[in-house]
Amino acid sequence: MVVGIARVRLMVTALEKRAVVRRVKDKVLARHHVSVAEVGDPERGETAELGFAVVGLDRGVVDSVLDRVMAIVEAEAKVVADDRDVVHFGDGGALGDGGVAHWEPSEPSPPGFGQSAGAGRGAGGRERSAPGRRPMLHVGSHLKRKPR
Repeated sequence: MVVGIARVRLMVTALEKRAVVRRVKDKVLARHHVSVAEVGDPERGETAELGFAVVGLDRGVVDSVLDRVMAIVEAEAKVVADDRDVVHFGDGGALGDGGVAHWEPSEPSPPGFGQSAGAGRGAGGRERSAPGRRPMLHVGSHLKRKPR
């Protein structure tokens, strides 16, 4: 997995800051599947700082997406500083350490899962869910819908 991150500082006036940040975020999100957030101090009047993140399987694809994001940003506002980094994450398999890459509920539990006292129960005696599964929510009888 390859993770690309970028941080951009924009020069904007205090009056147009909200509009510029909103316009940049909206245009980037409309064209690319990236995460975007204002990461700088929102109270600074003359600059706005935005952070972008993208995840992919290939460094070339991640770099290309970041390039296109930067082109959108540069078309919408004056960029005074930018920084980017691309990181290869978890190259050792799904868990990065040679652990269980995939587990199905019909298979025996992965090594080390549910081996403690009170197997199947976490802190406070609550049931733990299987990896990748949401915990079951128990609805009291007084909260259930009554038939009409």
